[in-house]
Amino acid sequence: MNKQKKRPSIRRTLVISLFLLCAITILILWLCQNLFLNDIYKSIKTSELKEAKEKITRRIAAGELETAAQDLANEYELCVVILSENNQFTSVSLHTTGECVLHQIDTMGYMILYNQAIKSQNGILYYVKDENANRYVQTQKNEKGEQSIVLVSTAPYQEGQAILFLNMVISPVGATVKTLNTILLYVTIVLILLSVLLSFIISHMIAKPIVSINNSAAQLAKGNYNIEFKGSGYAEADQLAYTLNYAEAELSKVDQLQKELIANISHDLRTPLTMISGYSQIMKDLPGENTPENLQIIIDETERLTSLVNDVLDISKLHSGAQRFEMKQLCLTTITEKAMQRYAKLIAGGYQISFSHGENLLIMGDETRVLQVIYNLVNNAVTYTGDDKKVTLIEERRGEFARLSVIDTGDGIPQDKLNDIWERYYKVDQMHKRYAIGSGLGLSIVREIMEEHGGRYGVISTPGTGSEFWVEFRIASDDEPPSM
Repeated sequence: MNKQKKRPSIRRTLVISLFLLCAITILILWLCQNLFLNDIYKSIKTSELKEAKEKITRRIAAGELETAAQDLANEYELCVVILSENNQFTSVSLHTTGECVLHQIDTMGYMILYNQAIKSQNGILYYVKDENANRYVQTQKNEKGEQSIVLVSTAPYQEGQAILFLNMVISPVGATVKTLNTILLYVTIVLILLSVLLSFIISHMIAKPIVSINNSAAQLAKGNYNIEFKGSGYAEADQLAYTLNYAEAELSKVDQLQKELIANISHDLRTPLTMISGYSQIMKDLPGENTPENLQIIIDETERLTSLVNDVLDISKLHSGAQRFEMKQLCLTTITEKAMQRYAKLIAGGYQISFSHGENLLIMGDETRVLQVIYNLVNNAVTYTGDDKKVTLIEERRGEFARLSVIDTGDGIPQDKLNDIWERYYKVDQMHKRYAIGSGLGLSIVREIMEEHGGRYGVISTPGTGSEFWVEFRIASDDEPPSM
């Protein structure tokens, strides 16, 4: 027997998973804060600067030069210088950020700045503050320290054009990063503690019903059917508990039926064997007992024994799916009349077995198995019919189905037992009765055969008035081939 592979528990898996999720989240926050925050901040400010340029350009084109400069400077915290050409340079200058690059230059310096911006990428120039000289000097994009960005552009104005100088100071984020790092440290500690605590609480809540169900399942595996599976409030656990409770009830039923099957078959095997052995011994020891009557008893018991063995083999093949069916078009009326010939001896012995029908009904089925269904239903009726020994067969059409009913006049079956009688060797009164004919497995075989045919079966019974067992085969259509 292979050893069961040891797998991690739900609690351990959940603790590790939540801890990893927490660690990955914190790592992403640390990376974004310490490595990418400065770049993200600069990217946002550059986008704001370009957005301000677009708005000012539209306002200038509409003739709102001064108001556009005032509004956008305040909205985006910019320094704005606008030079317009109308025979001479005039300017509008609004400074809202204190010291900036535009404070350091004059009108001619603006033109130099304009020429430099034309040669740069996207008209943007980068400056960094020289603390020693207390002024901004031109630098590369990613230089450390307090940076200032200048965006130079043109916009149509009156009959000429206006030159825009937009300056935005990017404050250093180092102090902000230190503050965020301190906060993040405390957040990290709290998240780790919460992840561990929550993982233990959640894993306990999830694992508890599963452990309970597993312990109950272990008892079920040992054959203890007096247990109850409890789910503990979760939909999945409740569904699992419901399924296992249903399985437990079915296993209990199967176990009981198996015990009864073994006991009843043992009885039915022992009886004919005892009679065969007894009569054979008598005929051996007493020459005068070697009579046709005694020989017939031995033959009858041998046939009964053979019938029982064959039925056990049949039901095993049907249940396992090993039995092949040769489906073809059959006349149910003809098949039933053929089956009735088998009961001539019983009819001569006092049984009243009759068959009534209307039109001949054609069905699709395996001839051997359809005959077996009829035999088993009639055998069951013969065994349980009343003192009048009356059994009636009725064939009729029910829509798309041909129904064959077998009616006896016995004691009937209680309503709560109607579904159980199709089980193997099930007895309504739990008292074993030796069948007048057949093996006692007939109804179970009928069920298997009808399910293979895609037909229907059932029983109508009232205690004290007898029972009506019926089967329905689907009527063959005109395009189905007839039997040969």
